[in-house]
Amino acid sequence: MANEQILEGRGLSERCRIARTGLREENRISMAKRVAEEIVDGVTIDRKGTVVVAEGMQQVLCDLALQLQDQTPHAVDVEHVVAALVMAVRDGKLKRNSCLDEFRESEIDTLQRYIDVLFQRYGADIATEK
Repeated sequence: MANEQILEGRGLSERCRIARTGLREENRISMAKRVAEEIVDGVTIDRKGTVVVAEGMQQVLCDLALQLQDQTPHAVDVEHVVAALVMAVRDGKLKRNSCLDEFRESEIDTLQRYIDVLFQRYGADIATEK
């Protein structure tokens, strides 16, 4: 796709791919039910580890990255936020399908702990194979 931006990273035991698409809401939900697991509203991951971020969610993820960067000694980027979200939801620490732009301090603190874990395990560069 011409509009698609793909960032590759390894924030879990599998490779993550973050793709930005312009799918309409009903198509994204329909596709998510068949082939992908919805992590939070607007962020899905398929069985291969491809993470799809719905159009309009990029700014929310950037804002979260900046907020988390201010609260940690790490250079946090969107890949770290997405990996932390996937880990926290799968561990049951954040509610699945929650709305990112409504996160409160407790959810931010949870993400901060996962960001710390990511930096301990992988360092700043989770986007390259080691």
